[in-house]
Amino acid sequence: MKTSRKQYETRSRKYSAESTSPYSSASVSPADSPTDFEIKHPLEHEWTLWYYNHDPQNAWEDNLKEVISFNTVEDFWAIYNHIELASEISDKCDYCLFKKGVKPMWEDASNCNGGRWVYSTPVNRRKSFDGGLDVNWLEVMMSLIGEAFEGSGDLINGAVVSLRNKSDKISIWLGTAYDEDDGIRRIGAILKKRLGLRRDEQLSFEVHRDNQKRINSTAIRPKYQV
Repeated sequence: MKTSRKQYETRSRKYSAESTSPYSSASVSPADSPTDFEIKHPLEHEWTLWYYNHDPQNAWEDNLKEVISFNTVEDFWAIYNHIELASEISDKCDYCLFKKGVKPMWEDASNCNGGRWVYSTPVNRRKSFDGGLDVNWLEVMMSLIGEAFEGSGDLINGAVVSLRNKSDKISIWLGTAYDEDDGIRRIGAILKKRLGLRRDEQLSFEVHRDNQKRINSTAIRPKYQV
């Protein structure tokens, strides 16, 4: 049986009560959203949703499409409720949520010196209600727009969910990989908690430049792990 969108939204509020930030994920809970959409609650940053549709006939950047930008809680939920869940898009496709003005590509000036925290999950857990792709992607989006990273949110540029044949990935992209060690590690630790991962489940931080230098599918050595 297909899990409803409302069930995913309910699961995504698991950590809301723990946050004290005025822009925490509690602030973007669907239960708190007013039915009168004339009353809107602004986010700290404006965000843009992107969609990457893999087509080998096109250049990579031509496959990347800007969908829409938003800057309020209500507009986020309006968009979320009218797009396909992450688990429903095709393999080799991505959803990207980035601060407005930043493109979800390594070459962007805001990303070129940065890196990403990566969580990989087997394809057979894609539709799982407990820790599935949709639950985790929604949690990550809410954490980003809700400024739930305890003062380190300025290091974050965005997040990507990628569907692939062997495993799916959710990653948070940071604008720096070469300083701000404490902030980078803090983001990884908070992400791990938000995803509800066990202590023995690891997240890895990869430097974008290392990924660019990678040959074929050769694994790269992560700079940090939590």
